[in-house]
Amino acid sequence: MDGLSRAIGAGSIIKLGDKVYQIGPMTLGVYGAVEQYLLSKRKDPLALIRDRIEDFPEHLQKVMVELAYKDLKKENKVDFAEVHQFIHSQEGSVFVVWHLVRSKHPDVTYEEVNAASQKDPIEFAYRMAELVDQLGGTDLKGKLIGQILASKNETAILAIKNLLGDELFASYSTSILD
Repeated sequence: MDGLSRAIGAGSIIKLGDKVYQIGPMTLGVYGAVEQYLLSKRKDPLALIRDRIEDFPEHLQKVMVELAYKDLKKENKVDFAEVHQFIHSQEGSVFVVWHLVRSKHPDVTYEEVNAASQKDPIEFAYRMAELVDQLGGTDLKGKLIGQILASKNETAILAIKNLLGDELFASYSTSILD
C-alpha cells in the first residue's frame, strides 16, 4: 500500500521535547496559512525605496518607481517554489509543524514548538521539512512527482512543471531521472 497514507491524509506522529503528538495531514488549509503568512511579511515596494530614492540619479529613480509599481500590480499570491523554500527553513518548519500539531492538540503553542526546535535548529528544520513533504506528497521518497515523471505522460509532466516552476522542476526531474 505504498503511498496510501498520503492519499487518505492519515497524518503521522511527532516527538517535540519529551512529548509525542499525533499530527494531522498537510492540508490545503495549512498551505493557505503558509501563503497568508508569507504575504503578510511582504513589504510595500514603494515604502522600500521611498527613503533612499533621492540618493540615486533621476533616470534610476524613474526605473525604481516603475519597478515598484510593477511589483505592486503582481497578483497577491505565493508560488509553490516560495512555499517550498519557506517550509524548508527553520522559521517555516516551526510554523508548519505548529499548524499540524494543533490540528489534533489545540493547546500546543507556537512557542512550545519553537522551543523544541531550538535544541538543534538545523536538524529540526531538516527532519520537519522532510516530514511535511511526506505528509503533503511532495517528497522524493514518496515518489509522487517521480512516478509522474517516470510515466512519460507528457500532459502530466507539463502540469507538474507548471506547478513547480522551471527551476524547482529541473531539480526534481534531474535527481529522479538520473
